[in-house]
Amino acid sequence: MTGTNSTHDPDSVLAAWLDEGPTELPHETRWAILTALPTTPQARRGLLAPWRSMHMNTFARAAAVVAVAAVAIGTLALIAGPRNVGGPTPTATPTPTSTPTPTPTPLVFTSARYRYSITLPTGWVATPARAIWDGTTAPIFNDPVVDAFGPVGDVGAFVSAAPSTRSLAAWVADGIATNARVHSVDSGCSNFATPDSVESITIGGQPGTLVGFKNCFFVNMAFTVVNGYGYRFAFRDPMTMNSPTITTMLGSVVFH
Repeated sequence: MTGTNSTHDPDSVLAAWLDEGPTELPHETRWAILTALPTTPQARRGLLAPWRSMHMNTFARAAAVVAVAAVAIGTLALIAGPRNVGGPTPTATPTPTSTPTPTPTPLVFTSARYRYSITLPTGWVATPARAIWDGTTAPIFNDPVVDAFGPVGDVGAFVSAAPSTRSLAAWVADGIATNARVHSVDSGCSNFATPDSVESITIGGQPGTLVGFKNCFFVNMAFTVVNGYGYRFAFRDPMTMNSPTITTMLGSVVFH
């Protein structure tokens, strides 16, 4: 009987079964099962019923322990729920954020040579004068004595200035006469001495005159005298006379 008890001992059977898997029966559940087994009443058999050996009773008890343990482990598994079946949970890919395109800003050009500043249209660039104008000629867009402005590769406006003690009217008249004398021959245009329009304007808060010529092409010239300097602002084709761009640029001028 000693050998039989050691082979079918409930503790040994239960421990061997539990060793086969990773799940462990809680101590309280196991203790409750072992405590209840010896006190479980057995139905009494009649005197003439065949006798069952002790070996059969012990094996049946072990099987019952295993069954109860299986039910308990299954219940724990259901309570615990699934454990990451199918591999790790994929992480969400972050959505890339777009970088806003910077808004172009107008260029403010300051002429140290001619002592003024002007705000250029968006996209325009400036080429500073490389020499000083003496006030006796009629410089054009590619002359080294002018500050030239315009889109890259082109010139839409240019400025020159020279010391002057003349009045505004005299400065304007001299500018028209000089322009006609110098450019009437080389341009093939004959009416440089007769402007198509003359109007009073404000240049940087100072009194000025805007003169327009419409002959071979549009030419607008703005004149003013400020702080002992006579200024000429020229605007060439494709601008038209009285263009809003001209008015805006002349209104942005600051004299130093």
